[in-house]
Amino acid sequence: MRSVYEQKSYGGTGVDAMKRFFAVHVAALMVAACSSIPANNQPVVKVEKGVVSVAPDPIRIMSGVVAPITWRIDESAPGYRFADDGVVISGELPNDYMGVRMDAPAKPQSEVVNCRRTADGRQFQCDNKNTRMGVYKYRIKLLGPDGKVVAPLESLVVNTDRG
Repeated sequence: MRSVYEQKSYGGTGVDAMKRFFAVHVAALMVAACSSIPANNQPVVKVEKGVVSVAPDPIRIMSGVVAPITWRIDESAPGYRFADDGVVISGELPNDYMGVRMDAPAKPQSEVVNCRRTADGRQFQCDNKNTRMGVYKYRIKLLGPDGKVVAPLESLVVNTDRG
């Protein structure tokens, strides 16, 4: 007579069943851990002591992914809102073998477009056509609880074929 662990419903020996059990649970833990990390096209904007930050920074979008980028102000920053021009794409930066320089002059671009404020001013969304690789400089501008502009943050959207 075979043991319960060797019956067909468990798919093999007790060792095989244990391996599958642990593999499934490890995978579930990894998914749960990753769910707290913002998706690349859903960056989270935080304000701490008047300083704006965004995660992920830079925003990396894999080639072929065509989805809007939606910046969301974190709940830890109540009273903050995006300005009317809360996210402005300055342009495309040159990207050569030496890397990208934030202070390089940006050239006109047509990949990250149609930026607009949404969700009662707590979100800002831009359409990313993502038809080719490129590095796009952007600026975030928030209004504080007093209605005054907070020091803006500059960062990058990178349409890439590498993660």
